[in-house]
Formats: sequence, C-alpha cells, structure tokens
Amino acid sequence: MKKVLSAILCLIMLASACFTFAGCGEKYNEDYTGPIIPVYFSEIPTTFDPQLAYLDNTAASLLSLMYEGLYKYDAKGKVVKGLATGYKWIENDDKTETYIIEITIRETRWNDQVTVKADDFVYAWRRILDPANQSPAASMLYMIENAYEIRNAVGEITKFDLGAQAVDSDTLRITFAEKPNMDLFLEYLASPALVPLRDTAVNKTDDNDWASTNAIVLANGPFFLKNLSVEEGSGQLLMRLERNRYYLRCIEEDEEDLVNEFVLPYRLEFIFGADSSARISGADKYGYEQYKAGEVLVNALFPLANRSEEGATIVDTLSTHTYLFNTNNDLFKSADVRRALSLAIDRNKLVEKVVFAKPAEGIVPQGVFETTYKSKTQFRNTENVLINATADLTEAKSLIKKSGIDTSTPFTITVKATDEVAIEIAEYCADVWNKQLGLKCSVRKLGYYVYDDINMVAESDPTYDPLASEYENLIFDLYTACYLAGGKDVVIPARKQKLLGDKLTPEKHADLLAGFDIIAIDMQQLSVDPFATLASYATFYNGGSIDLGQYNQATDADDNAPIAADHVTGYASENYNKLINQAFAEKDLTKRAAILHKAEAMLIADMPVMPLFVYQNGYYVSKELGNFKYSWGGGVNFAKVTYKNYVEPVEEEAEAEK
Repeated sequence: MKKVLSAILCLIMLASACFTFAGCGEKYNEDYTGPIIPVYFSEIPTTFDPQLAYLDNTAASLLSLMYEGLYKYDAKGKVVKGLATGYKWIENDDKTETYIIEITIRETRWNDQVTVKADDFVYAWRRILDPANQSPAASMLYMIENAYEIRNAVGEITKFDLGAQAVDSDTLRITFAEKPNMDLFLEYLASPALVPLRDTAVNKTDDNDWASTNAIVLANGPFFLKNLSVEEGSGQLLMRLERNRYYLRCIEEDEEDLVNEFVLPYRLEFIFGADSSARISGADKYGYEQYKAGEVLVNALFPLANRSEEGATIVDTLSTHTYLFNTNNDLFKSADVRRALSLAIDRNKLVEKVVFAKPAEGIVPQGVFETTYKSKTQFRNTENVLINATADLTEAKSLIKKSGIDTSTPFTITVKATDEVAIEIAEYCADVWNKQLGLKCSVRKLGYYVYDDINMVAESDPTYDPLASEYENLIFDLYTACYLAGGKDVVIPARKQKLLGDKLTPEKHADLLAGFDIIAIDMQQLSVDPFATLASYATFYNGGSIDLGQYNQATDADDNAPIAADHVTGYASENYNKLINQAFAEKDLTKRAAILHKAEAMLIADMPVMPLFVYQNGYYVSKELGNFKYSWGGGVNFAKVTYKNYVEPVEEEAEAEK
C-alpha cells in the first residue's frame, strides 16, 4: 500500500504545472468572467475514459460534466436533445427493408477549440465495437447495420463497415440492420457511454492510459480537465474542471463575448487535502472539515461517520454497488455458494453504514423504465423484489454445507484502494462470511502506478523507442486492469513493464497481479432501458475482448460464425442467452419487458453478480449557490449554477496600480 501511495504522490508532484489558488494573486486572462466554486463530490479519479465510467460512481458524475452526446436525459429521465438538432429519415422502406436516418450536429467544440465532428461519434462507436476492446455498451449499437457482426468478429466485416458514417462534418448517417424502434434507439444515444471521442487524443498512447492525464484528455461538455496538481505554497492537492469556453458556441458568428451564455462558473475546484495523509487516506475528512468551515460549497462525500447529519439533499442514482464472482474459481463454480454468500449479508446493515443508499432489490434499480422513457412505469417496482434486504443465515449455512467446498480455502474481495465505502463494505462482508459461514476471506486493495512514456533520447540514439509518446506521468490503474483481466492474472505488456521498473513486477508483486476472486464495482446503468444492462451478461452481447489471433490460427473455424467472448465473471448460460436473444428480437415492448424480467430473475438465481445496495448521493450545498439542479441518475448540472456573493479576484497588475 505504501508503494501505491508513493506512486500517487509522484503523480501529484509531477503533474501539470502548478497554479496558485483563487484569491491569492492568480492572473486571469482578459476574457475571464464567472465564479470559481470550491467543491468536493469526487474521489481522485484514475481515468477520464467514458467507456470505463461504469466501474466508478464518482467518476461517472465527473464525466457527465466533461462529455456530451447526441442526446441526453433530463431531470426526469426523458430523452432530450444534446448535440443533435434532430434527425430525419432518408429512407424508411418496409418493402426493401432499408432504414436510414441522418442526425445533424449543432456547432460546438472541444476545449482545444477544434470543432466536434460527426467522425468523432463514428470513431467512439467503432472503438466500443472493436473486438479487441471490452465494453458492455456494445449491445446498445446493435440496431446499426453490421454492429453485431463487428463486435463478434463475424466473417470479413471490420469496424470500418459499421452503418454509421459521417456524411460531412456535422451530419451523421445511420443505416439500421432492420426497422428500428426509435424511442429505444434515442435512449441508447443518450447513454453516457456513447459520447464522442477524438482519435487524436486516444491514439496518443498505445493503451487506455491516455485518459489518465490532462495533457491528453479532451472534453466537449461544459467543463474540461484543467489540471491535477499540488498548490504552490499551500501544498493543497487540487483538481480543476474549467469552463469549456467553446461549448455550444458559434465562435465565428459571435458579435460579442458570449462565454457565459451556456456555462456560468469559470471553474470547479476539487480540494483533496493539504498533506499526503489527507490527500490519500482522509480526503473525505478534509473535505468535510472544509465544508464545515465554509471553504467548500458543495460536498457529496462526507465521511461515513458524519453522513447521518441533517441537511443533505438526497438524490437517487443509477449506480449499484455490486460484487462480481470469478465463476472459474473452484470456490465459486457452484451457484449455491454464490447464493449463500448473498443470503448471509444483511443489506439493511450495509445501508446503515453507507447512509446514502437503498438495499438492492435486483440487478436493475429504480430509474430504469419498463418499456421506454415515454412510459412512467418503472422496471423495478414493489412487485418484483428479487433480493431480500434481511439476511438468511440458516439457508446460507445449509447451501455452503451442501456445496461441499473447502471452507479453509482463502479468497479475497478486491476493491479500489481510495474508495472508503467499498473498503468498509468489503471488511463487513468478509467478517460476516468468516464468522458466520466459517470461510476465510480478506480484503485486497488495489491502487495505481505512475510511469513515463516519453523518449528521453534523440531519435538517432539506439535506445529511441518509436512507439513512445511525448507524455509523462501516465497512470496504470491496477484495479481497472484487474477487472478487465476477467478473473485471470494481470499481464503487463513488456514495454510498459520496462517503464514501470521495479514498482510492479510479477516476481515481487504476484499478489497484486493475481486475478480477482470477488471484485467490487459500482455498476452504472448504461441506459434507462433495462436491456442494455441485462444483455451484458449474455454471450455475444457482453462486450468481452476477443483475441483474434488464436482464431485466425484455427484451420477448422467457421469464418462466418460469431466468436464468443468471455464475460468478466466467466458466466455463460445457454438458457440466459436464449432469453436475451428473445428480448432482442421481440418488437412488442410489453412482451419484451416480460422476457427481461425473466432474465433478471435467472441472473439473480445463478448469482454470478451480487448486488448489495443502490447509491444515493447526499449533497450538502451552501446557500451561497443558486440554480443548483440535479440530473437523472444522481449527478449535478453545474452549467447554470450561480454564486451569490462571489468576489472576482483582482489581477496582479490592477492591484499593483492601486
């Protein structure tokens, strides 16, 4: 753990150039306008990749401020226009079975002033569907021609055959595989997983670490990542999200500076602490103290011990704290064992600990609709509670005994090292399983490491690496790598291993690189449609990565057959696959919902995943702030937030003249 913390501090100290804190003599450019708002509602993130945000509740809130898709959800979960001005049918012919739409994208720009183009959406969607990548969001694109075939490596079809093409810079043409239900399709387009990405950013490193540094990350939403750095003088660790001054603006047509038209705050300052212990192990306590002192104006991450205080605005989220089992592990091959572990946990006690939470009643939480967003009916209701909140230790013990497993075999719950809630819950679960079921469980905390992917020598030098990027202080997030390895040991590519040096070696750190037994994730709902989440456990829908090399070498393989990718849990059920295939083919949305309810019940019975509780965000907001609005899923829309008594910092030159 100490090595993890040292690496984090290395990142902090070497991150982008330090800036002085607002009000302490900072110079602003002449276009500066708008308040700086000190906040604390996110832990220190390890990635700003929207395709990995489904693992982390707080990261999802951050990314909703940085990215915007074609459509989005309003405060009631309804689909509204984002960057799309709308769509029109080009062809809608049942006789020829040709269905094509065009979506026009409004003028907006990335924070580096480059225009957001239709190609940015095409690139992001191709990346999701790439068989080599791993994304449970893939099935949301299956309405598009060739998307299913691309994801599952059918025949000679590649990601460049996707039926989504840029007609021009602001027009996206989509050809459907069959007649689509447009309400469902728009729900998917509103998913935070389907936002655009710039290829020039993602391709600056040869792996997913591109999204770990502000030197590479670009944003097309209201705010962008300005920096993560240590404050000179005060020693405070700050993360700054600054206004994207080009968001939704037609720069060439502006007759005056309209920078405040769409985003009012100039900057959101996240204060994580003023010394190493506060930054890493007690950032929530520091944020709490700063809120009480009036230095932080928004706090949604109070320490667990202080969450019972009155005054918080409680907002439901679409995030469920969930345990994933490695079903290839001998201990967890039996569904009886997995159900026993679930039955032993009193979810009401978990909620008492977390405070801002509700017991999980199934895979899908409240906030997801039965049919479409135009319906008021929720998929989760009082009539289909699949998980009892109270424990049943008698049945749990009976199932463990029936399974015949060796109860002395040790296993771990893997959690993110900086997630206080995940650690607290894991320690509680391990204690229950050990004392009540006679098992041998412990908690494994995984952090992240910093490495430089930069050539320090001339191109003429024999040690010059043509694959190296120009960037320093990239993050290798071991927790995320463990999840993506799908229960197998994490293998670090030789080149990255060389860059990491002795920070993380298979010989010295085998325990950190071992595959997970159980891993804790914050399962984000990918859409307000339940299919997107439930389908991610079915073969050909799960988005698992595919090693095409091993199939290309097989001489007896059917080139036109889809290739099955493993789910991260190893779960594969023919009966479950049949239900998901039926749901995908069913056009009657009421019948489709009934099938999905059966699928969810089967998933709970098989228990490859163990939902524990659904997060709620408890926001403590200063009365100094106005127009503070919450979004569907528990996030905050900061674009129009006002700061009543804010005093703009005086520029150094102006102060000197006085």
